[in-house]
Amino acid sequence: MRDGLRRTTLLGIGTFNVERSTDSGATWTVIGGYDGYPNALMVDPANPEHVTVAYGTSDSTGLYTTGDGGKTWKVLHQDRAYTEIKGDPAHPGRLWLGSVDGLYRSDDGGGG
Repeated sequence: MRDGLRRTTLLGIGTFNVERSTDSGATWTVIGGYDGYPNALMVDPANPEHVTVAYGTSDSTGLYTTGDGGKTWKVLHQDRAYTEIKGDPAHPGRLWLGSVDGLYRSDDGGGG
């Protein structure tokens, strides 16, 4: 089976789903969902089971992340809103996170 595509879908005011397709986008399966507005989606090039969404709400920001392809998710609250996320193919777990005030690096998947 091909690893596939991922996307976020805004469901309405303040809720989003993370979806996966294994048939080039013909069909999509929901693999997660959370309250907030998605700002960026990253599928880690070193581990495609590691997916992270940067999100924001009216009073908080964070990362919604899975390391097992969507079976389990965790929320990592952050001090700033990220608008871009990139994984480092040479360093599993390393994220590059962009925000309006700069570029940040996390070596623990955003958890620190």
